[in-house]
Order: sequence, then C-alpha cells, then structure tokens
Amino acid sequence: DHLRREVPDATGVEIFAEGASDPNFEYISTLGADLLVLSAGWWDTGSYGNDRMQQIAPVLPVGKDFTPEWRKVMSDFLTGIGRSDRAEEVLAEYDAHVAQVRPTVEPLMAGKKVAFVAAAEDQIAWFQNDFRTAVAEDLGFEVLRDGPDLRVMLGSEQFNRLEEADVIFALDRSASGSVYTSPTWQRLPAAQAGRVIPFDYYKAAGYALTAKVLVDDLAAGVKR
Repeated sequence: DHLRREVPDATGVEIFAEGASDPNFEYISTLGADLLVLSAGWWDTGSYGNDRMQQIAPVLPVGKDFTPEWRKVMSDFLTGIGRSDRAEEVLAEYDAHVAQVRPTVEPLMAGKKVAFVAAAEDQIAWFQNDFRTAVAEDLGFEVLRDGPDLRVMLGSEQFNRLEEADVIFALDRSASGSVYTSPTWQRLPAAQAGRVIPFDYYKAAGYALTAKVLVDDLAAGVKR
C-alpha cells in the first residue's frame, strides 16, 4: 500500500501474491510479461519455484532484499534497463525528504541509540547492517551494533546486549511476538521506558520509494 501511494500511476495495480514463497504462477502467466524482475535474495533460496517461473518469461534477479547498499543496487538495476535518469530522480527526491525531516529528529536523538529487531520464536533477530539501519543513519540516528553482520540471533539470556538502545524498532508478526513479553525483554531500558516501537514488515527492505516512507515512520516513532 505504501508503494501505491508513492506511485500515482499505480492505481488499479493488483497484488496477486501475499508472499514470495507462494507465487500465483497461473496469474503471472496471463500478464504477458517480457521480463520478470524478482528479489535475488528469495531467488537464491529457490523460494519462487524458479523452474516454473523461468518457463513463463526470462527472469532478472535484483539485489539483496536487506542490503544497506540499496542505493547502488537500485541505480545499477535502473541503469541496466536504460533508466538511469529515473534512478537519479528518485534518489534526489529521497535525499530532499531526508534533508527536510532530519532537523526535526536530530535534537530528539542526540546522544541516543536505536536498534532494529524482529521476534523469531524464542529468539530475537538483531539487525545491525541492513536497509533499515542505512536509512536510520541518513536521518542522523546512531545505530546500536557490535559487528558487521546483517543480523545476530539473540537468545533470552543475551537480550542484555540491547541495553544501550534508547529506542528499539521491533517487528512483531503475530505468530512470533510472545518473546516480547519475556521477563528478560521487559527488563530492557527501552521496554521499561515504553520506547519499543512497532515496525512494519513490508518496509524492512526496498529502494528509494520505500526508504522515503521509512523516513517518515522512523521520525514518527522517535517523536512518540
């Protein structure tokens, strides 16, 4: 939905699959596509049903879903299909939006750190270097991390590694959220201060249009 709002001429575009692991091959085959552009991250896992997808049309896997290098991935892709002008345009729009929003949040976050996590059954996935952290740093936020990995899995006995986070953006898909009620989670300073902010799964990865919307979500979160 957030992408439809950002692309005025997308009115009437149909969402024909809710998840990458369950594509509607029959519907896709009716589209008459000359090229299917898919997430390289999912493609590499075989989750799309790769053989069937390639029978419909040539496939172009693009980028890695959670990459902090989303600017380069997007620019390389659009340049490859002859749309480098569009890459420059949407990046300029994003940078202008960041320049507008950043002064409203920098004073609130001076000397404070943010963390990004997701519930995963009885563990927490702590995201340290991905799309979200890159956008947060564009806003001037200091991101809590302790290494170069995309994410680190934390058992409840390790939740104290998040103690330095003043604000935590937490993804909670309904099947996995119970870990946030655990005593070790509730002892975190951010949890005790009511500074655990729900995060939208569908904005965890993307390119310039999603990044622009994410800027607003992050700003709204720290202003709560």
